[in-house]
Amino acid sequence: MTVPYNGGARNAGPLGFSSGGIGGRVPGPMGRTLWQKQSIAPAGATATKALTVTVMPPPSKTSTVMEARMVSWDLFKGEPATTDVRQGELATCPIASILAALAHTAWGQKHIKSMVKEHKTTAGVTTTLATDVVKELARKLDDDPDYRKPSSKIISDRYFIVTLGGKSIDVSDVFYTAYTDGTSLNPIYMQARPPASPEKAREALWPAVIEKAYAVQVGSYEKLDDYGPTGTTLDVYWTTILGLGPQTIAVTDATALSTISSAAAKASQSPTVGASKKTATKVSDTHGFAVMGIQGSQVELYDAWGKTVKISLEDFRSNFDLMLRKP
Repeated sequence: MTVPYNGGARNAGPLGFSSGGIGGRVPGPMGRTLWQKQSIAPAGATATKALTVTVMPPPSKTSTVMEARMVSWDLFKGEPATTDVRQGELATCPIASILAALAHTAWGQKHIKSMVKEHKTTAGVTTTLATDVVKELARKLDDDPDYRKPSSKIISDRYFIVTLGGKSIDVSDVFYTAYTDGTSLNPIYMQARPPASPEKAREALWPAVIEKAYAVQVGSYEKLDDYGPTGTTLDVYWTTILGLGPQTIAVTDATALSTISSAAAKASQSPTVGASKKTATKVSDTHGFAVMGIQGSQVELYDAWGKTVKISLEDFRSNFDLMLRKP
C-alpha cells in the first residue's frame, strides 16, 4: 500500500511513502558504556519446562566489532515509556517512532504489552547462530589473541513471543552488542545507550525485542536495515505493528495549521507520528518522529534517536510530509 502524496506517491528515504521506501541507513547513537550484568528474569514470567530453540537473525553489515550476548534487562520497567525507545545503527526510525508514539498513550501501552509476552523456562533457551555469522564475528577479531571466541549456541532462561503482522514470532533475550574486553556491554541496534548521560537510560528491553522479531520476520537485521524493494511504506510498518491501518494526514504548503495543531493536541490519546521531508532543515531529514503534543504554537516531538524536539506549526508544515495517527 502506498501512502498518497499530492495525488501521487513519494519516496522519503528510510521512512518511505511508496514501495522501496528505505533508501539508505540512518544510524542512531551508539553508546559504548556499561550494560547491566546478567540476572534472573523478573518474577511473573510464564514458566515452562519445554526446551526452546530460537534462531538469531544475522546482523547488518557494519564496521562495528560485535558479539551476541544474553541481556538480562527487564522486559518492562513499569508502563512502557516513550523514552524507552532509542534507535541504534539500523535505519529503523519508522519502527522506533511508532513504538515511541504507542508508549505515549494509554491505548498504545496496553497494545505493546499485549503484543509481547515473556516466558521463562527451566530447561533453558538455546539461541543458535548460523555458521557464517559465527565466522564473521570471529574474523573481525582474528588479530587479537585474547578475544573471546564466538559461540554458535548461547543458553539463557527466557524467551518472548511477539505478535507481529498477525503472526507469533519467538525471540530470545540474546542481542548483538559492541565487543568489549571486560564485562560492560552495550547494544548496537535498538536500545543503544545515548552518548549523553548513558547511565540514565532506562533498561527496558521491549523495543529491542519487537525490532528483533521484525528482523526474524524479514530474514535478518541487514534486510530490516534495507527493507525492500516492496512493502516498505510507513503505513505498512504501522499496520504490521498496530494490527490496523492509520489515518493519513498529508502535509503540504496548503495544509491548515489548525489541522496540524488538532492532530498534535490529540497525540496523548491517539498514537501519532510524523515523517520529515528529504529537504527538512529544522529537524533530521527523512526521519520518523513520535508526536507528543502541542504547546502553544509549537509541536512537541520525540526523535527516535532519543531526544525531545519542539518546532513551530509553520516549521512543521514546511519540514514534514505527513502525519499518521490512530483513527
